[in-house]
Amino acid sequence: MMVIRWRQSVLVIRVVALLGTWSAAAVDFAVDVAPLLHRHCLTCHDDRRQKGNYRMDVIGLLFEPGDSNTWPIVAGDPAGSYLWRLLVTSDPDDRMPQNADPLPPESLKIIRQWIEEGASLGGVRRDASLTSILPRPEYPSPPEVYPQPYPAQAIQFSPDGRFLLAGGVHELLVYSAATGEILHRVDGIAERTTRILATPDDRGYILCTGSPGRTGELIRIPPDFSTIIPLALTSDSFFGGCFPADGRHFACVEASGRIRLFKYPGFVDERSINAHADWGMVLVPAWDTDRERQVLFSGGRDRSIKAFDWEDGSLVMNMVGLPAAVTGLAVRPDGKTGSALLEGESRLSEWDIDKDRAGRGFDPQQASVQGRPAVLESYGKLALCGTTEGSVLMLSADHSRVEKALKSADSPVVAIAAHPDGSMLAVCHSDGVIRIISMDSGMVIRNVPNLPVAPPDGDRSR
Repeated sequence: MMVIRWRQSVLVIRVVALLGTWSAAAVDFAVDVAPLLHRHCLTCHDDRRQKGNYRMDVIGLLFEPGDSNTWPIVAGDPAGSYLWRLLVTSDPDDRMPQNADPLPPESLKIIRQWIEEGASLGGVRRDASLTSILPRPEYPSPPEVYPQPYPAQAIQFSPDGRFLLAGGVHELLVYSAATGEILHRVDGIAERTTRILATPDDRGYILCTGSPGRTGELIRIPPDFSTIIPLALTSDSFFGGCFPADGRHFACVEASGRIRLFKYPGFVDERSINAHADWGMVLVPAWDTDRERQVLFSGGRDRSIKAFDWEDGSLVMNMVGLPAAVTGLAVRPDGKTGSALLEGESRLSEWDIDKDRAGRGFDPQQASVQGRPAVLESYGKLALCGTTEGSVLMLSADHSRVEKALKSADSPVVAIAAHPDGSMLAVCHSDGVIRIISMDSGMVIRNVPNLPVAPPDGDRSR
C-alpha cells in the first residue's frame, strides 16, 4: 500500500520576542491577514449577508464604509479605524465577531500591525476575492487507524473500473476494485469529501470537500494519485459537483447556498448564483429537450428545488416551501421533470420545470420495500434509490416502478457508485462497509471495509 503524505508548505520567517510581541518584520496581507478575515468575519460579511451593509468578500470593499459611514480601515491609524475599534471594544453588543469569542491576542496583534504599517495589500488586486488569495489550509493528518467504522459520504469507480475511491477523514482512500485492498491513502485534504467525480478528459478526479464551519476546497487528484492540485476555496463546504454534457464547465454548490460555475479545465470562475437561503445540498445538470437548453437543477436545506439556465444563470424554476430539506435529485430523460429526495420523507417527490408545486412520487413500499428513501442518484436514463433498510432500487425512466431491487445489507445506504461497464454497484452503508454487488445476480461480490479500523483486541498494527 502506498501512503501518500502530501503537505503544502508556506515558509513564513518570523522573529518573536520572548514576551510574545511581533518583531519589525512586515505583515503580509495575503499570508497573515486574509486568513484571519476569512475565518472570523466572512460568514457575516460576504455578498449574501452583508451585515451592516459591509462586505469583506472582495478586497477593495474592506476599505469601504458600511451603514456606519465611518472608514473601516485608516492606513497607519488603528484608533481611527472603525474595524479595529469593533474588534477590541469591551461592549459585547458592539464587539466583532458577534456571537463568537473575541479574536485571540496574537490575531489582534497581526491586524493592528498591518494597519500601523499602512494597510498594504502587497500587490494583491483590489478587485480580487478574499478566498482567491488565501494560502492553502494546513489540514490535520488522518488517523493511522480509525477507532470505529466511518461511512463514506462519497464513493466513485475509476473510469477503467480498476479502482474504487472513497472519502475518509482528511484523506482519500483508493482501493483495488478487484480485491478490496487499500492501494493509496492520499491525505492533506479537508475533513469530509462530499463528492468525487472523474474528469471527462482523463485528468483524474475532482473532489468537493469541506471542514464544516471552517473551510471548503475543490481539489483535483491526478490518475496516479501522486499529488493534490488545489482549485478553489470557500468559507465552508462544497457539495454537488457536476460536469454538463459538453465537459467544458464545472458547477458546485457551497454550504452558503451559492452555486459556482467554472470554466474547465482551467477552473476560472465564470459565474456565481445565489441560489439557496440555507445549505445547497445537490446539483444535477440536464438537457431540456423541449427548449433545447442546458439546465442546472439544485436542491437545498431551505426546502426548495430550483433550476437555472446554464447559459445566462437565469432562474427558470423556483419550487419553495417543500416539507423538508432536499438531499437528492434525479432527472428524467426529458430534462425538465424528475424526482426529489426530501430528508426524512417516506416517499420521493415529483417536480416539473413548468410547475411551482411538487407532487407525490415513488413510494418504496410499492415494491414491498420497508424503510424510507435515503440516497437518490441519476443512473443513465434511470435512477438509483438507496433506502434506510439497506436496499438499492433501480427505478424506471419515469421513476414510477422498480426495474430491479438489490439488497446488500440491513443498515441504511449512505452512498452509491455504478461501475463504468454497468456490471456492478458499490454501496456504502452506515456500518462503514462498502459492498460491491453484481447487477445481474444481486449477490454481494465482496465487502470492502471503508477504513482501516482498530481490531477489538487492541492490535493497532497496519
